Amino acid sequence: DMFNDISSVNSLQDVFALASEKIENVITISEGNYVVAANHNGMSILPVPSNTEVIINGTITMLPNDFTNYYIVGLRGENIQLHGKGEIVGDKHTHTGTKGEWGMGINLAKCKKVDIYDLTIRDCWGDCIYIGTESTDVRINNCTLDHGRRQGISITSAGIVQIENCVISNVGGTAPEYAIDIEPNKNDSIDSVIIRNVKSIDCKGGFLTWGGAKDCIINKVELYECCVIGATKPDYAFNTSNVIKMVNCTSSKDSKPIVNRCNRFTIL
Repeated sequence: DMFNDISSVNSLQDVFALASEKIENVITISEGNYVVAANHNGMSILPVPSNTEVIINGTITMLPNDFTNYYIVGLRGENIQLHGKGEIVGDKHTHTGTKGEWGMGINLAKCKKVDIYDLTIRDCWGDCIYIGTESTDVRINNCTLDHGRRQGISITSAGIVQIENCVISNVGGTAPEYAIDIEPNKNDSIDSVIIRNVKSIDCKGGFLTWGGAKDCIINKVELYECCVIGATKPDYAFNTSNVIKMVNCTSSKDSKPIVNRCNRFTIL
């Protein structure tokens, strides 16, 4: 009876509230349309704790708001899976405010052992996926990320990240506007990022590393069989990083990567 009618706004919160990090949880969202809304800045609308598998086969749609930052799905903890044939849809095209760039589709904070696969995340006011706050052992596979306003994927504080077999398209609206941006914040570090067979299609920019913040580190980033089509900013740009490796990556402009202040750069 608790879930006989889940058509009301944020009714999914009642489902997620039953999950506990002390047990193994499986949350299944069946086919259908589900509406969520942020009530304040910084809100994690659907929080996912440790030891939880979330299967999304329906469409979760964000109502318009004017907040600067919120997370439609917020991951925090260990041993988390997020997958399914459904969609997470933000409010990029209907947002009622003009400020901020942190309305995320999926946000990872202090996560360990996370798998995200087979989902579509689109139309986010900020990034489709944000990986930060000392997250580690994160795998993203076979996802479609479309119309992120700021990025497809941002990595700001993480180690051991694998992104494979994804299509990221139409990113644009507020800088940097890249398919994948590896950019630590102040005092943060990023290491062991592998990006394999990821296509950037009609995003403003393709793949970016930027280590410009104070006391930050980008250690090792490797790209294999990636492709950039239709970018207006640089397809591949690597700045202030230790080790960058590119293997069999292509560009529709046939342009060379931009490399600045990188200790070791290899292209094969």
